[in-house]
Formats: sequence, C-alpha cells, structure tokens
Amino acid sequence: MGKAMIEMKKRETKSQIYVTFSKRRKGLFKKAAELSVLTDAKVAILTAGPGGKARVYSFGYPSADHVIRRYLNNSTSQTLLHEEKQQEEEDEEEGCWWDQDIGVFNSMDELVAYADALEKLKVNAMARLH
Repeated sequence: MGKAMIEMKKRETKSQIYVTFSKRRKGLFKKAAELSVLTDAKVAILTAGPGGKARVYSFGYPSADHVIRRYLNNSTSQTLLHEEKQQEEEDEEEGCWWDQDIGVFNSMDELVAYADALEKLKVNAMARLH
C-alpha cells in the first residue's frame, strides 16, 4: 500500500495550515539533503512560515549562508572558488570528525556525558532528516 494522495487545495484551519507546513517543510529539507548527498550539489532553501510571525526556516549544504553568499557574489568568482577549494583541502587533511581521536576520559562520568551528547546528536540529526 502506498501513501494516499492529498488533494492540492488551501487548508482551511490554522491547525491544518501549520501541520501541513511543518510536514511539507521537513520533506522539502529532506529531499534537498538527499540531492546534495547524491550529486554533491550546493543547496540552500529559505522559507517563511505561515502566520503573522513569519518565522524564517533555512536549510543549506554546506550551509545556507555559504550557498547564498556564493550566489550573490557570482559563482564564477575566483576568490570564492579558491576559498571553497581551501576548505575542502582542510577537511580532507583533518578527515571526518568521527575518525578523529576522542582523547582520554578522566572519569566514567565524562564518558557517559560524551555518549549522551552523541545520542542527542543522533536524535537531532534524525529529526532534521524527517
């Protein structure tokens, strides 16, 4: 069984609007992350939420600021291309953060705190993907 198609019409109540916006925003950000991973594309998405507050949500890889700055300064700018290449070289030299030495823990409490922080990171990462 697949997902049921939702009719494309404006939602009537504030509750429906906020729920739909939240779900669709998460889906959009997830698809942008997948596009970036699969094609090494630089992606930035800005969206203003519904309602009077108009909160702005952003997603970007490597960051929304980086992609927007690159766009505004013209993607052929030699300075930006040089900075990007330098950053990639530094990242390659350092390796992935998960490959780096975590150091020596002085107590079991520090190790437990580290494990808790990694678990929070995992939960936050999964929440952003969904």
